[in-house]
Amino acid sequence: MPKPIQYLKDDEIEEMAAEVLDKHVDGGRQKPLPPIDVDTLTECNFRFKVVWRPIDDPPGCRTFATLLPILDSDLFVAELTLNENFREFLTEHPEIERFTRGHELCHWNVHVDEGKLRSGLLPFGDSAPLIRYHRSQYSDGLLSDDQKNRLAKFALQNDRAYRALRPREHDIEASIEPQWMHRQAEHFAACLLVPRHPLFRALESGDDPAFYGTHVRLARMFQVSKRVIQIRLQKLGIIEEIGSGKFRNTLVRNRQSF
Repeated sequence: MPKPIQYLKDDEIEEMAAEVLDKHVDGGRQKPLPPIDVDTLTECNFRFKVVWRPIDDPPGCRTFATLLPILDSDLFVAELTLNENFREFLTEHPEIERFTRGHELCHWNVHVDEGKLRSGLLPFGDSAPLIRYHRSQYSDGLLSDDQKNRLAKFALQNDRAYRALRPREHDIEASIEPQWMHRQAEHFAACLLVPRHPLFRALESGDDPAFYGTHVRLARMFQVSKRVIQIRLQKLGIIEEIGSGKFRNTLVRNRQSF
């Protein structure tokens, strides 16, 4: 399994996401107008060619998208492939497609070795661009039970998909995104789509950040899932989880200033 070149803390990943906002989004990190236009970011600012194409996952994986460099184009630098097998699901849940685009943008902005980009090499000594599949459990925490149940009918976890990997890569694990990389990409996407400064301003209305209704309002404002909002609030020290789906407001105790 590939190892990180450099361990990056959550605040370092957040700074990288903020730098993308500063460079490409009106208002920068301080005053961007939510929701963040991640389609323009990926397709125009970063010049990703976005296509829908089936991605046949190996057993135990569920991959919404992959990103591979394009070496022979002056117009595009990479191809962002959205999984045709999940098109209906992603169309019904645009907040998940938005988050998926943010996730793949992290791989380009944080994980791709820029010095090897144009040679076609991805990080960690790979000899050629390699699709990295995502284990199902990596993103389960971001999905509701209903969403996970609906995904079951789309999943392609069969012997044919598994065998298709064997000619390219003898070690199946080398084709699967490591958990540390997935975690960084999920955090980057959350920081990009839910920047801290507009999030803090949205809480100045006085709504209790621990309330489910507040999570619903914020999810609509930033066009992400409620679970992304809950995780973002927890990582910022605004709330803490005290039970399944139950949270406590920690702002008074922490004296965190907006």
